Amino acid sequence: MATVELKAVARKYGNVTAVSEVNLTVGDKEFVTLVGPSGCGKTTLLHMIAGLLEPTAGEVLIDGQVVNHVDPKDRDISMVFQNFALYPLKDVYGNLAFPLRMRKMPTAEIDRRVKETAALLGLTDLLSRKPRELSGGQQQRVALGRAIVRSPKAFLMDEPLSNLDAKLRVQMRAEIKRMQRTLGVTVIYVTHDQVEAMTMSDRLVVMNQGQVQQVGTPQEVFRNPVNQFVAGFIGSPSINLFPARLLSDAGTLVLSMDGGALPIPEWAAQQLRQRAAGAVILGIRPSAISVFTSERSGAQRCALYDIEPTGEETYVYITLGGRLLVSRMDDFPTVPMSSAVWAQFAVDGLHLFHAETGQSLLDRSLAPAGEGELRGPS
Repeated sequence: MATVELKAVARKYGNVTAVSEVNLTVGDKEFVTLVGPSGCGKTTLLHMIAGLLEPTAGEVLIDGQVVNHVDPKDRDISMVFQNFALYPLKDVYGNLAFPLRMRKMPTAEIDRRVKETAALLGLTDLLSRKPRELSGGQQQRVALGRAIVRSPKAFLMDEPLSNLDAKLRVQMRAEIKRMQRTLGVTVIYVTHDQVEAMTMSDRLVVMNQGQVQQVGTPQEVFRNPVNQFVAGFIGSPSINLFPARLLSDAGTLVLSMDGGALPIPEWAAQQLRQRAAGAVILGIRPSAISVFTSERSGAQRCALYDIEPTGEETYVYITLGGRLLVSRMDDFPTVPMSSAVWAQFAVDGLHLFHAETGQSLLDRSLAPAGEGELRGPS
């Protein structure tokens, strides 16, 4: 397999910067996902790795060799697109065999590789079928098989599951991850779906407006986002963000917000004491808010806005100080909308961001064991 390295890679279209000086190393056999909103530059970056676009600055290296001016067909990588792009008049066998025949491989070698790939992806009984006779998930497996059969150095995948329904996407996530582990291959995967990114990846590369915002494991990015954008993009439901003020009273730090105040845990206070009091953006994950239908000590009165049961958990929407917040609960009773409810915040689950720059004010990796986790109050 292969390592892929990007050194200050950039791409401009006239005066518009699509990708801005990205530095990234993808290790051998690593599964790295480029994730971000539409138009953030992730597909442009993938296409520069593939050779479909040439960088306007920087270098792309595969296994230590600069490939900026190497044709895509000579980079020894395979790409899986959003569109399955299967040949409609060829059966599954013919679609899998096609890239090998183009390389003029011996017939016996082609047959061996096709049958091995089909067995890996559960396509053995479908080899004689045409694409129109296959389900969406089966067609996607054939598209994956066509990439696998060549035994390339790396796999590039550009939103390969976006055309599938929700159930098939979940199944195919597992299929792709199993394939990656079984073959021990290097995968660079593009998606705007942060659930896909979180569940499949060894590391995430979070992008916005052509720039890399943060690189880390899914849990690192979720628990310790470097800025307000990353905190808001990673996590489902999204983090609750609202303005607050950092106040100091005789050396004790508290957060003042609409509807009340929150104490600051000591691990966080140690990082904040040298900072001047003032406006901040408070972030609280839905899992760190518990909502009750009766008054509780330390809980803040608010109004019930909506309830969304999803089966195993329930999203409870509340209004506090004129702002809409969401809590993720294991269960919640059926009560009339607009009823008074009480919200309790797990203060060890808070995030703080600079009100102007959006940069994180807390390094959650410095939190004591048990306090770095996002959890609801007991």
